Amino acid sequence: MMRDLIKKILSEQVEKYDTLEMLRNYDGNNEKLKDLGIELRALGKLSKTKITDAITQFKKDFYNHTIKDDLSTKNMQKEIQDLGTKAYNDFIRKDKKFLVNNLSKIKVDKPNEGWLKKNTNDLIFFNDHIVHNDTVFSFPDRDEQVSISDEINHLLKLLAKQDFWGFIEGNEWSILNRINTHYTNWGKLIAKRDKNNDLEGKSTKEKVNSYFKERPIDEIHDLSELNDEQKNKVKSKVPTLSFADEDIILLLQQSESPDSNYDFNRMKARIQKTTNQGEKAEKDFVDWLLYIVRIPQKNIQVFSSYGNLVDMTFQCDLMVKLKGVWTPIQVKNKKVESTKLFSYDIGGLLVYPSPSKYNCGEWTYKKELTYERSFDKDFFNLTCK
Repeated sequence: MMRDLIKKILSEQVEKYDTLEMLRNYDGNNEKLKDLGIELRALGKLSKTKITDAITQFKKDFYNHTIKDDLSTKNMQKEIQDLGTKAYNDFIRKDKKFLVNNLSKIKVDKPNEGWLKKNTNDLIFFNDHIVHNDTVFSFPDRDEQVSISDEINHLLKLLAKQDFWGFIEGNEWSILNRINTHYTNWGKLIAKRDKNNDLEGKSTKEKVNSYFKERPIDEIHDLSELNDEQKNKVKSKVPTLSFADEDIILLLQQSESPDSNYDFNRMKARIQKTTNQGEKAEKDFVDWLLYIVRIPQKNIQVFSSYGNLVDMTFQCDLMVKLKGVWTPIQVKNKKVESTKLFSYDIGGLLVYPSPSKYNCGEWTYKKELTYERSFDKDFFNLTCK
Protein backbone atom coordinates (compact mmCIF):
# COMPACT_ATOMS: atom_id res chain seq x y z
CA MET A 1 0.00 0.00 0.00
CA MET A 2 2.80 2.45 0.92
CA ARG A 3 4.60 1.65 -2.36
CA ASP A 4 1.41 2.38 -4.34
CA LEU A 5 0.95 5.65 -2.46
CA ILE A 6 4.52 6.73 -3.21
CA LYS A 7 4.06 5.82 -6.90
CA LYS A 8 0.86 7.86 -7.01
CA ILE A 9 2.55 10.91 -5.43
CA LEU A 10 5.52 10.64 -7.80
CA SER A 11 3.20 10.28 -10.80
CA GLU A 12 1.29 13.41 -9.77
CA GLN A 13 4.54 15.34 -9.34
CA VAL A 14 5.82 14.29 -12.77
CA GLU A 15 2.58 15.45 -14.40
CA LYS A 16 2.69 18.68 -12.40
CA TYR A 17 6.26 19.55 -13.38
CA ASP A 18 5.73 18.50 -17.00
CA THR A 19 2.73 20.82 -17.13
CA LEU A 20 4.69 23.73 -15.64
CA GLU A 21 7.53 23.16 -18.11
CA MET A 22 5.11 23.07 -21.05
CA LEU A 23 3.44 26.27 -19.85
CA ARG A 24 6.75 28.11 -19.56
CA ASN A 25 7.51 27.24 -23.19
CA TYR A 26 3.99 27.39 -24.62
CA ASP A 27 3.75 29.22 -27.97
CA GLY A 28 0.37 27.95 -29.23
CA ASN A 29 -2.94 29.74 -29.84
CA ASN A 30 -4.89 28.72 -26.72
CA GLU A 31 -5.56 32.01 -24.89
CA LYS A 32 -6.07 30.36 -21.48
CA LEU A 33 -2.74 28.53 -21.74
CA LYS A 34 -1.04 31.75 -22.82
CA ASP A 35 -2.43 33.56 -19.76
CA LEU A 36 -1.40 30.76 -17.40
CA GLY A 37 2.09 30.78 -18.93
CA ILE A 38 2.39 34.54 -18.36
CA GLU A 39 1.22 34.14 -14.74
CA LEU A 40 3.67 31.28 -14.14
CA ARG A 41 6.63 33.21 -15.51
CA ALA A 42 5.66 36.27 -13.44
CA LEU A 43 4.99 34.50 -10.12
CA GLY A 44 7.13 31.38 -10.52
CA LYS A 45 4.27 29.11 -9.39
CA LEU A 46 0.60 28.26 -9.92
CA SER A 47 -2.15 27.02 -7.65
CA LYS A 48 -3.21 23.38 -7.80
CA THR A 49 -6.52 24.44 -9.37
CA LYS A 50 -4.76 26.32 -12.17
CA ILE A 51 -2.37 23.42 -12.81
CA THR A 52 -5.38 21.12 -13.15
CA ASP A 53 -6.99 23.68 -15.48
CA ALA A 54 -3.80 23.77 -17.56
CA ILE A 55 -3.78 19.97 -17.88
CA THR A 56 -7.40 20.12 -19.09
CA GLN A 57 -6.54 22.82 -21.62
CA PHE A 58 -3.52 20.90 -22.91
CA LYS A 59 -5.76 17.89 -23.51
CA LYS A 60 -8.26 20.07 -25.42
CA ASP A 61 -5.38 21.57 -27.39
CA PHE A 62 -4.23 18.04 -28.23
CA TYR A 63 -7.58 17.13 -29.81
CA ASN A 64 -7.74 20.36 -31.84
CA HIS A 65 -5.23 18.87 -34.26
CA THR A 66 -7.07 15.60 -34.89
CA ILE A 67 -10.18 14.47 -36.76
CA LYS A 68 -12.24 14.54 -33.54
CA ASP A 69 -14.56 17.35 -34.69
CA ASP A 70 -15.16 15.58 -38.01
CA LEU A 71 -16.54 12.57 -36.11
CA SER A 72 -19.46 14.50 -34.61
CA THR A 73 -21.75 14.53 -37.68
CA LYS A 74 -24.88 12.39 -37.46
CA ASN A 75 -23.72 10.07 -40.24
CA MET A 76 -20.34 9.50 -38.60
CA GLN A 77 -21.94 8.99 -35.18
CA LYS A 78 -24.14 6.24 -36.60
CA GLU A 79 -21.18 4.68 -38.43
CA ILE A 80 -19.10 4.68 -35.24
CA GLN A 81 -21.97 3.28 -33.16
CA ASP A 82 -22.52 0.43 -35.64
CA LEU A 83 -18.82 -0.40 -35.92
CA GLY A 84 -18.34 0.04 -32.16
CA THR A 85 -21.19 -2.36 -31.38
CA LYS A 86 -19.78 -4.94 -33.78
CA ALA A 87 -16.30 -4.57 -32.24
CA TYR A 88 -17.70 -4.89 -28.71
CA ASN A 89 -19.73 -8.02 -29.53
CA ASP A 90 -16.76 -9.52 -31.36
CA PHE A 91 -14.48 -8.87 -28.39
CA ILE A 92 -16.68 -10.37 -25.68
CA ARG A 93 -18.02 -13.30 -27.73
CA LYS A 94 -14.80 -14.53 -29.33
CA ASP A 95 -11.37 -15.56 -28.10
CA LYS A 96 -10.13 -11.97 -27.91
CA LYS A 97 -11.31 -11.90 -24.31
CA PHE A 98 -8.51 -14.38 -23.61
CA LEU A 99 -6.12 -11.39 -23.68
CA VAL A 100 -7.70 -9.86 -20.55
CA ASN A 101 -8.50 -13.02 -18.57
CA ASN A 102 -5.79 -12.23 -16.00
CA LEU A 103 -7.37 -8.95 -14.86
CA SER A 104 -9.03 -8.71 -11.46
CA LYS A 105 -11.06 -5.48 -11.37
CA ILE A 106 -12.96 -5.89 -14.65
CA LYS A 107 -13.28 -9.22 -16.43
CA VAL A 108 -15.01 -10.52 -19.51
CA ASP A 109 -17.26 -13.09 -17.89
CA LYS A 110 -20.82 -14.38 -17.56
CA PRO A 111 -23.30 -12.28 -15.55
CA ASN A 112 -25.01 -13.53 -12.42
CA GLU A 113 -28.26 -15.51 -12.17
CA GLY A 114 -30.33 -12.44 -11.32
CA TRP A 115 -29.25 -10.69 -14.52
CA LEU A 116 -29.99 -13.78 -16.60
CA LYS A 117 -33.44 -14.20 -15.04
CA LYS A 118 -34.47 -10.55 -15.47
CA ASN A 119 -33.38 -10.50 -19.11
CA THR A 120 -35.21 -13.74 -19.82
CA ASN A 121 -38.43 -12.39 -18.29
CA ASP A 122 -38.13 -9.04 -20.08
CA LEU A 123 -37.50 -10.62 -23.49
CA ILE A 124 -40.50 -12.93 -23.07
CA PHE A 125 -42.72 -9.98 -22.04
CA PHE A 126 -41.51 -7.89 -24.99
CA ASN A 127 -42.07 -10.79 -27.41
CA ASP A 128 -45.59 -11.42 -26.07
CA HIS A 129 -46.75 -7.80 -26.18
CA ILE A 130 -45.49 -6.38 -29.49
CA VAL A 131 -47.16 -6.66 -32.89
CA HIS A 132 -44.85 -8.91 -34.91
CA ASN A 133 -44.12 -8.64 -38.62
CA ASP A 134 -42.16 -10.74 -41.11
CA THR A 135 -39.61 -8.01 -41.87
CA VAL A 136 -35.97 -8.99 -41.33
CA PHE A 137 -33.32 -6.75 -39.79
CA SER A 138 -29.58 -6.60 -39.26
CA PHE A 139 -28.48 -7.30 -35.69
CA PRO A 140 -24.86 -6.78 -34.59
CA ASP A 141 -24.10 -10.40 -33.66
CA ARG A 142 -25.83 -12.09 -36.60
CA ASP A 143 -24.37 -13.02 -40.01
CA GLU A 144 -27.72 -12.72 -41.76
CA GLN A 145 -30.80 -10.56 -41.39
CA VAL A 146 -33.49 -12.10 -39.19
CA SER A 147 -36.93 -11.21 -37.85
CA ILE A 148 -37.55 -9.75 -34.41
CA SER A 149 -38.96 -13.10 -33.25
CA ASP A 150 -35.87 -14.93 -34.47
CA GLU A 151 -33.55 -12.52 -32.69
CA ILE A 152 -35.51 -12.80 -29.44
CA ASN A 153 -35.43 -16.62 -29.63
CA HIS A 154 -31.69 -16.50 -30.34
CA LEU A 155 -31.08 -14.35 -27.24
CA LEU A 156 -33.32 -16.57 -25.09
CA LYS A 157 -31.32 -19.64 -26.14
CA LEU A 158 -28.06 -17.92 -25.20
CA LEU A 159 -29.52 -16.99 -21.82
CA ALA A 160 -30.83 -20.53 -21.25
CA LYS A 161 -27.36 -21.95 -21.96
CA GLN A 162 -25.79 -19.18 -19.86
CA ASP A 163 -23.76 -18.45 -22.96
CA PHE A 164 -23.79 -14.71 -22.50
CA TRP A 165 -20.71 -12.56 -21.88
CA GLY A 166 -19.90 -9.00 -20.94
CA PHE A 167 -17.65 -6.79 -18.82
CA ILE A 168 -18.18 -7.78 -15.18
CA GLU A 169 -17.04 -5.34 -12.48
CA GLY A 170 -16.89 -7.03 -9.11
CA ASN A 171 -19.83 -9.40 -9.44
CA GLU A 172 -22.05 -6.98 -11.36
CA TRP A 173 -22.71 -6.19 -14.99
CA SER A 174 -20.49 -3.14 -15.63
CA ILE A 175 -21.64 0.15 -17.06
CA LEU A 176 -18.61 -0.19 -19.38
CA ASN A 177 -20.69 -2.54 -21.51
CA ARG A 178 -22.32 0.63 -22.83
CA ILE A 179 -19.10 1.56 -24.61
CA ASN A 180 -20.50 -0.18 -27.70
CA THR A 181 -22.67 2.78 -28.78
CA HIS A 182 -20.87 5.57 -26.91
CA TYR A 183 -19.50 7.43 -29.92
CA THR A 184 -17.88 10.17 -27.78
CA ASN A 185 -15.51 7.65 -26.22
CA TRP A 186 -14.83 5.98 -29.54
CA GLY A 187 -14.24 9.42 -31.06
CA LYS A 188 -11.54 10.31 -28.54
CA LEU A 189 -9.82 6.95 -29.01
CA ILE A 190 -9.95 7.29 -32.81
CA ALA A 191 -8.60 10.84 -32.59
CA LYS A 192 -5.62 9.65 -30.51
CA ARG A 193 -4.82 6.98 -33.07
CA ASP A 194 -5.07 9.59 -35.81
CA LYS A 195 -2.74 11.88 -33.86
CA ASN A 196 -0.22 9.02 -33.69
CA ASN A 197 -0.53 8.41 -37.46
CA ASP A 198 -1.78 4.86 -36.85
CA LEU A 199 -4.75 5.13 -39.20
CA GLU A 200 -4.81 4.60 -42.96
CA GLY A 201 -6.72 6.73 -45.44
CA LYS A 202 -7.29 10.42 -46.09
CA SER A 203 -10.99 10.91 -45.41
CA THR A 204 -12.57 10.70 -41.96
CA LYS A 205 -14.62 7.68 -43.04
CA GLU A 206 -11.51 5.85 -44.25
CA LYS A 207 -9.75 6.55 -40.96
CA VAL A 208 -12.73 5.34 -38.92
CA ASN A 209 -12.85 2.12 -40.95
CA SER A 210 -9.09 1.74 -40.49
CA TYR A 211 -9.54 2.03 -36.71
CA PHE A 212 -12.00 -0.89 -36.64
CA LYS A 213 -10.16 -2.96 -39.30
CA GLU A 214 -8.82 -6.38 -38.28
CA ARG A 215 -5.08 -6.90 -38.78
CA PRO A 216 -2.48 -9.47 -37.65
CA ILE A 217 -2.24 -9.35 -33.87
CA ASP A 218 1.53 -8.78 -33.75
CA GLU A 219 1.07 -5.56 -35.77
CA ILE A 220 -0.94 -4.08 -32.92
CA HIS A 221 -0.50 -6.00 -29.68
CA ASP A 222 2.86 -6.16 -27.87
CA LEU A 223 4.06 -9.77 -27.71
CA SER A 224 7.72 -8.95 -27.05
CA GLU A 225 7.74 -10.33 -23.49
CA LEU A 226 6.55 -13.77 -24.64
CA ASN A 227 8.75 -16.62 -25.79
CA ASP A 228 8.19 -18.24 -29.19
CA GLU A 229 5.91 -20.95 -27.81
CA GLN A 230 3.75 -18.40 -25.98
CA LYS A 231 3.62 -16.14 -29.05
CA ASN A 232 2.44 -19.01 -31.25
CA LYS A 233 -0.23 -19.92 -28.70
CA VAL A 234 -1.57 -16.35 -28.64
CA LYS A 235 -1.47 -16.03 -32.44
CA SER A 236 -3.35 -19.28 -32.91
CA LYS A 237 -6.03 -18.24 -30.41
CA VAL A 238 -6.29 -14.58 -31.45
CA PRO A 239 -4.87 -14.20 -34.96
CA THR A 240 -6.24 -10.69 -35.57
CA LEU A 241 -7.09 -7.52 -33.65
CA SER A 242 -8.28 -4.04 -34.49
CA PHE A 243 -7.13 -0.80 -32.89
CA ALA A 244 -10.56 -0.74 -31.22
CA ASP A 245 -9.81 -4.13 -29.61
CA GLU A 246 -6.37 -3.01 -28.50
CA ASP A 247 -7.71 0.20 -26.98
CA ILE A 248 -10.31 -1.79 -25.02
CA ILE A 249 -7.51 -4.01 -23.72
CA LEU A 250 -5.33 -1.04 -22.74
CA LEU A 251 -8.18 0.73 -20.97
CA LEU A 252 -9.14 -2.40 -19.02
CA GLN A 253 -5.50 -2.88 -18.04
CA GLN A 254 -5.43 0.71 -16.79
CA SER A 255 -8.31 -0.05 -14.46
CA GLU A 256 -5.96 -2.34 -12.51
CA SER A 257 -3.56 0.44 -11.58
CA PRO A 258 -4.69 3.41 -9.44
CA ASP A 259 -1.83 5.64 -10.60
CA SER A 260 -2.26 5.33 -14.38
CA ASN A 261 -5.98 5.13 -15.05
CA TYR A 262 -6.79 8.70 -16.10
CA ASP A 263 -8.17 7.70 -19.52
CA PHE A 264 -10.06 4.78 -18.01
CA ASN A 265 -11.73 6.96 -15.38
CA ARG A 266 -12.59 9.65 -17.93
CA MET A 267 -14.10 7.04 -20.26
CA LYS A 268 -16.19 5.56 -17.48
CA ALA A 269 -17.28 9.02 -16.31
CA ARG A 270 -18.47 9.95 -19.80
CA ILE A 271 -20.55 6.77 -20.03
CA GLN A 272 -21.90 7.33 -16.51
CA LYS A 273 -22.86 10.94 -17.28
CA THR A 274 -24.81 9.96 -20.41
CA THR A 275 -26.41 7.05 -18.57
CA ASN A 276 -27.42 9.23 -15.61
CA GLN A 277 -29.06 11.77 -17.93
CA GLY A 278 -31.04 9.06 -19.69
CA GLU A 279 -31.99 7.30 -16.45
CA LYS A 280 -33.24 10.56 -14.91
CA ALA A 281 -35.50 11.24 -17.90
CA GLU A 282 -36.86 7.67 -17.76
CA LYS A 283 -37.48 7.90 -13.99
CA ASP A 284 -39.20 11.29 -14.35
CA PHE A 285 -41.43 9.88 -17.09
CA VAL A 286 -42.36 6.76 -15.12
CA ASP A 287 -43.00 8.85 -11.97
CA TRP A 288 -45.23 11.17 -14.01
CA LEU A 289 -47.20 8.17 -15.30
CA LEU A 290 -47.57 6.67 -11.82
CA TYR A 291 -48.16 9.72 -9.63
CA ILE A 292 -49.59 12.41 -11.91
CA VAL A 293 -51.58 10.42 -14.47
CA ARG A 294 -52.18 7.58 -11.98
CA ILE A 295 -51.53 4.71 -14.37
CA PRO A 296 -51.52 1.37 -12.47
CA GLN A 297 -48.06 -0.12 -11.96
CA LYS A 298 -49.25 -3.30 -13.74
CA ASN A 299 -49.63 -1.24 -16.96
CA ILE A 300 -45.95 -0.26 -17.03
CA GLN A 301 -43.08 -2.63 -17.84
CA VAL A 302 -39.61 -1.05 -17.48
CA PHE A 303 -36.66 -2.63 -19.32
CA SER A 304 -33.95 -0.06 -18.71
CA SER A 305 -31.08 -1.42 -16.59
CA TYR A 306 -27.39 -2.12 -17.13
CA GLY A 307 -27.15 -4.69 -19.89
CA ASN A 308 -30.89 -5.08 -20.49
CA LEU A 309 -31.20 -6.91 -23.80
CA VAL A 310 -34.55 -5.38 -24.78
CA ASP A 311 -33.06 -1.91 -24.30
CA MET A 312 -29.75 -2.70 -26.02
CA THR A 313 -31.20 -4.67 -28.93
CA PHE A 314 -34.41 -2.81 -29.73
CA GLN A 315 -33.81 0.63 -28.13
CA CYS A 316 -36.94 0.16 -26.00
CA ASP A 317 -36.78 1.55 -22.44
CA LEU A 318 -40.27 0.51 -21.37
CA MET A 319 -43.72 -0.54 -22.56
CA VAL A 320 -46.87 1.22 -21.37
CA LYS A 321 -50.48 0.16 -21.85
CA LEU A 322 -51.94 3.19 -23.63
CA LYS A 323 -55.63 3.12 -24.58
CA GLY A 324 -55.59 -0.65 -24.14
CA VAL A 325 -52.51 -1.26 -26.31
CA TRP A 326 -49.04 -2.15 -25.00
CA THR A 327 -46.77 0.45 -26.63
CA PRO A 328 -42.93 0.33 -26.86
CA ILE A 329 -41.34 3.63 -25.79
CA GLN A 330 -37.87 5.10 -25.80
CA VAL A 331 -37.38 8.09 -23.48
CA LYS A 332 -34.76 10.75 -24.17
CA ASN A 333 -33.70 13.59 -21.89
CA LYS A 334 -34.05 16.15 -24.72
CA LYS A 335 -35.47 16.54 -28.20
CA VAL A 336 -34.03 14.23 -30.85
CA GLU A 337 -35.23 13.63 -34.39
CA SER A 338 -35.51 9.85 -34.44
CA THR A 339 -34.78 6.53 -32.74
CA LYS A 340 -33.77 3.10 -33.98
CA LEU A 341 -36.94 1.82 -32.29
CA PHE A 342 -38.89 3.26 -35.25
CA SER A 343 -37.05 1.03 -37.72
CA TYR A 344 -38.62 -2.14 -36.26
CA ASP A 345 -42.13 -0.95 -37.22
CA ILE A 346 -43.77 -2.16 -34.00
CA GLY A 347 -45.65 1.00 -33.14
CA GLY A 348 -42.91 2.50 -30.99
CA LEU A 349 -42.91 6.05 -29.65
CA LEU A 350 -40.09 8.47 -28.93
CA VAL A 351 -40.83 10.56 -25.82
CA TYR A 352 -38.90 13.51 -24.33
CA PRO A 353 -39.60 16.47 -22.01
CA SER A 354 -41.54 19.16 -23.81
CA PRO A 355 -39.31 22.07 -24.86
CA SER A 356 -40.34 25.21 -23.00
CA LYS A 357 -41.27 26.99 -26.25
CA TYR A 358 -43.93 24.37 -27.02
CA ASN A 359 -47.42 24.55 -25.52
CA CYS A 360 -47.88 20.79 -25.24
CA GLY A 361 -47.73 19.81 -21.57
CA GLU A 362 -44.99 17.90 -19.75
CA TRP A 363 -44.04 15.40 -22.47
CA THR A 364 -43.72 15.48 -26.24
CA TYR A 365 -43.77 12.40 -28.44
CA LYS A 366 -43.14 11.40 -32.04
CA LYS A 367 -44.12 8.44 -34.17
CA GLU A 368 -42.06 7.59 -37.22
CA LEU A 369 -42.37 10.26 -39.92
CA THR A 370 -44.82 12.36 -37.89
CA TYR A 371 -44.62 15.78 -36.30
CA GLU A 372 -44.17 16.31 -32.57
CA ARG A 373 -47.34 15.98 -30.56
CA SER A 374 -48.44 16.36 -26.96
CA PHE A 375 -48.21 13.05 -25.11
CA ASP A 376 -50.30 14.50 -22.26
CA LYS A 377 -53.18 15.56 -24.49
CA ASP A 378 -53.25 12.68 -27.01
CA PHE A 379 -53.14 9.81 -24.52
CA PHE A 380 -54.64 11.28 -21.35
CA ASN A 381 -56.73 14.25 -22.53
CA LEU A 382 -54.80 16.54 -20.20
CA THR A 383 -55.14 20.25 -20.85
CA CYS A 384 -51.89 21.81 -22.07
CA LYS A 385 -51.07 25.09 -20.38
